[in-house]
Amino acid sequence: MSEPQETCEKAQALWEERSDDIRGDAVVAQALERLEEALATLREKMRAARMDRICRVCGEHNDGGCCGASVARQVDPWLLLAGRLLGTHATPMHDDPTTCCFLGPDGCVLALKPFICVQYDCREMIASVDPGRLAAVQQARDELLDAWVVVESRLRELCREDR
Repeated sequence: MSEPQETCEKAQALWEERSDDIRGDAVVAQALERLEEALATLREKMRAARMDRICRVCGEHNDGGCCGASVARQVDPWLLLAGRLLGTHATPMHDDPTTCCFLGPDGCVLALKPFICVQYDCREMIASVDPGRLAAVQQARDELLDAWVVVESRLRELCREDR
């Protein structure tokens, strides 16, 4: 079994054991609202900067580019668990050894991505995106990461073994 598959199974087990507690938690609900807003803002800023096109072209010509196979090892159960709360049940899409297994035909299937996936500081991005737009994307990314820290912390607390 692959490491990403094991991660998915761990997230599924946590979901089965704790989803009622998680979905009924007021802190999670409030934090998810902030997280959803941050995700929407980041997507909007990325579309305005046409970053999806840049990433797609790079990935097609560079063995997956930033979406190389090793990226999947950065996905943890907490990202997948939060993704479930956001309505996405992500699982590995393929066994291609050159690209991330969470990269589907229409792009990444993860609702939330590991930090390595949202750095947006590669040479191609810096050379291709207007600096003002890139700064707006990076600011939106930072707001997303701030919101994510709150969600992840609360999920870890709710899923502790001693609860």
